[in-house]
Amino acid sequence: MDKIVLKFGGSSLTNIGFELIKEKINEYKEYKIIIVLSAIGNTTDKLIRFSNGNLKILNEIKNDHINLLRDLDLNINLLNSDFEKILEYRNSIKKNNMDIHYDKTLIISYGEIFSTKILHNYLDVDNYLIDAKTILYINKESNILNLENFKMKGSFECKLDELNKYFDKNIIITQGFIVNTIDNKPCLLTRGGSDTTASIITNSIDAKFLEIWTDVDGIFTCDPCIIKNVKLIKEIDYTLCEEIAANKAKILHPYCIKPCKLKNIPIYIKNTYNSDNKDFTTINNTINNIIVFTLQKNIKLIKITSLDMWNNFGILKDIFNVFNKYKIDIDIVSSSAYSVIVTFNNNEYNIDNIIRMLKNYKVEIIKEIDNISIISNRIYEININYIINIYKKNIHYIHYSANQLSISCIIDNKYSNCFIELLNNNLIV
Repeated sequence: MDKIVLKFGGSSLTNIGFELIKEKINEYKEYKIIIVLSAIGNTTDKLIRFSNGNLKILNEIKNDHINLLRDLDLNINLLNSDFEKILEYRNSIKKNNMDIHYDKTLIISYGEIFSTKILHNYLDVDNYLIDAKTILYINKESNILNLENFKMKGSFECKLDELNKYFDKNIIITQGFIVNTIDNKPCLLTRGGSDTTASIITNSIDAKFLEIWTDVDGIFTCDPCIIKNVKLIKEIDYTLCEEIAANKAKILHPYCIKPCKLKNIPIYIKNTYNSDNKDFTTINNTINNIIVFTLQKNIKLIKITSLDMWNNFGILKDIFNVFNKYKIDIDIVSSSAYSVIVTFNNNEYNIDNIIRMLKNYKVEIIKEIDNISIISNRIYEININYIINIYKKNIHYIHYSANQLSISCIIDNKYSNCFIELLNNNLIV
């Protein structure tokens, strides 16, 4: 039998979503199905707060899951032993356990453990519930990773021999977001990493397709929460979709596309709460003329200037070592003979440290700005100069990406919504 992968995000894990999973199992009964689940909505954030010492929030976490169990007519005590476990891990941290990162990682991983255990007990068909850490690993040792920083460093692989043991049944359930290091420590993927879990499994088993179920109909030309006149993109190529995801569109994780791209396996983005809709997004290798807008709120821009940059060695290394020291992820980089411009989204407290470390340069910091990106396969054919001219006093920087897929406009945030709506009205509508 052919195999498929179904991934359900946190927003889909309601009684409606669980019922839909049953429907999909019946619809796809000619396939072997692997189901990958996220944690139910907001659970990961709450577990992070719990791991950091907010013990009262454990009651919220319990109530969220008990209410779901009640909605599904399941035993409301199903997760009691799991709640005791995370409290045990938190007490270990409180006692100044030497392996604090390990205990925090275990706690945060329980969101996916909760949801998969619920599904395992909810389904009325025979199924395996397997621990994702037994089939997915990162090729790094834990001592070189901060196991709770949600940063992907290294390559992730699926232990196919281990997974194949379970295919005597048609339904396999596993967690997203959680993998193992090669020295057998749990590691968490970045936010939205359950998409990547599903994609890695899809690639490994040569699945026919990957379905990602969420709370929207697919990928739109812009976030419908920002502007109203948006269009659903029914078909988009892998590379452009990677660019959209990398520009902080929240619909997909940037790393989840490549594993399917490598084997030309289609990804379908569908809406749990509009499951009969025939219009959804398909990601494949078909290249269409598409324009998409993304908005990154509250970024910062730093301009670093010095006459010493010209015809000098090691200047850029000196500058970027500072950003590396304070673990700042840079989004945009641009340089000229005498200056370097970078943008990033990071905590305020690091800015004073940056200024102090770059005392040999002139440093200008611009805040209260947003990054609006125009993304397209035909980016150099798009004329936005007349739109930019309207807001030229409010645009601080314009950047063309090296891959020729996007233009980023750094604009005062009080004008960003108007600017993106004007772009949409002139280029899409």
